[in-house]
Amino acid sequence: MRLLVVIALIFIGSIVKGQGHRIQFNVLGFSDSIAYLANPYAGKQYIADTIFPNKEGKYILEGSDTIPAGVYMFVNAEKQFLFQFVIDEQHFTLSTIANDPTNKMMVIDSPQNKYFFDYWKYVGNLYKEMSDLKGNEDEKSKKENRRVKY
Repeated sequence: MRLLVVIALIFIGSIVKGQGHRIQFNVLGFSDSIAYLANPYAGKQYIADTIFPNKEGKYILEGSDTIPAGVYMFVNAEKQFLFQFVIDEQHFTLSTIANDPTNKMMVIDSPQNKYFFDYWKYVGNLYKEMSDLKGNEDEKSKKENRRVKY
C-alpha cells in the first residue's frame, strides 16, 4: 500500500511540474528594477513578457501556460540585449554574471541551453583566436592580403 502511495505522489508531482512555466534568471551585477523577455524576429526584438526581481534580486518568469519554444533574449530596462537563450523546457534556471553573461552562464535543468551556451562559448573562443592571429600578421602577409580580391 505504501508503495502505491509513493508512486501516486511521484506521478502527481511530475504532472504538476509539467504544467505551466517557471524560468529563473540569476544575474549577478544586474540591478535593473525590470527586465524583459524578448523574442527576436526579422531583425527586430519583440517584448514577450516583463519580469520584475523578487526580494533576493532573482528574476522569475512564471505562469500557468506554456511559452512557445524558440530563441529568446533577456533584455534590460533600456531594452538592450544581455543574453540569448532557448526555451524548450518550461522549468529551468539560468545563472550568470552581467559583465560576461555567455562565458559565465550556469544552466540548471535545461540540456538545450547547456548545448546552446557551449556552442556560443566555442564560437567566442574561435573569434578570439582569429583576432589574435590577425593581430600577429607580419608585414609581408598584410601586403599579400591587401592584393587578394574576394
